[in-house]
Amino acid sequence: MRPNSILMADPAYFDVRYAINPYMHDQNGKLHTPDIHKATKQWHQLKQVYHDLGFDVFSLSGKPHLPDWVFSANTFLSTMMDGTVHYILSNMANAQRRDEVGLVKTWLQQFGHGFIEVKGNFEGMGDAIVVYETHDLFLGRGDRTDAGVGKQLAPYFSQVIELDLNDPCFYHLDTCLSILNHEQAIWVPEAFSIEGQMQLKNYFQQLIPIDRERALLFFSANCHCPDGKNIIVQRGGLNGVAGLNDFNLIEVDTSEFMLAGGSVFCMKNQFFQ
Repeated sequence: MRPNSILMADPAYFDVRYAINPYMHDQNGKLHTPDIHKATKQWHQLKQVYHDLGFDVFSLSGKPHLPDWVFSANTFLSTMMDGTVHYILSNMANAQRRDEVGLVKTWLQQFGHGFIEVKGNFEGMGDAIVVYETHDLFLGRGDRTDAGVGKQLAPYFSQVIELDLNDPCFYHLDTCLSILNHEQAIWVPEAFSIEGQMQLKNYFQQLIPIDRERALLFFSANCHCPDGKNIIVQRGGLNGVAGLNDFNLIEVDTSEFMLAGGSVFCMKNQFFQ
């Protein structure tokens, strides 16, 4: 069962004020300056896509001191185990983003479900991607999510498969792996260790590779397949990629948000109400 709700955060105060990933500064080392008007238009277009696909879309107001609030995937992970919904709260690795978690917890309280807090750094759906057909969880371990978190999450999933992330350009699992269904996934092979590559090959019947250059340029592996049928992706990100004939590609423009290191998957949180 896939969640039918999408949470997004308004980009009113979206900006690049610091560098916590390699994408936030240009080749001269200067911070990017997003066009907020263009970013707002892009955000509303993505929100409309989810509406048009039939999802319940919720949006939170922007906060002046939280320029990365728009990347709502990172704040929590929802799970449904034996008919019971739990919200697993994040512990942000960077101090600039930690206030986001308390705000989203306050908002989620309206649904009346329980909260789970883990020890150590954990960045929600940025590093924890669910295979909804099997209720398995892939967990990225690296600079944003600590080793040891997987054991804490294990009681809430059928199994937790942990993957080490060693490339700073793929600092979250959702930058290098996009799960389409329990048989197919899009991935960037170079982002994973040999062991991680074998784990993914043993799990999925079909892995659709994205070369590193394309992944860096288009955030291609940060696409999102919310329903097993449609893939929402940065414009041009999957052009000419083989193996996607069974899916409907919906291209959007997230170029302003890519200046801060995120694209489609980062900009939403798909959750159980």
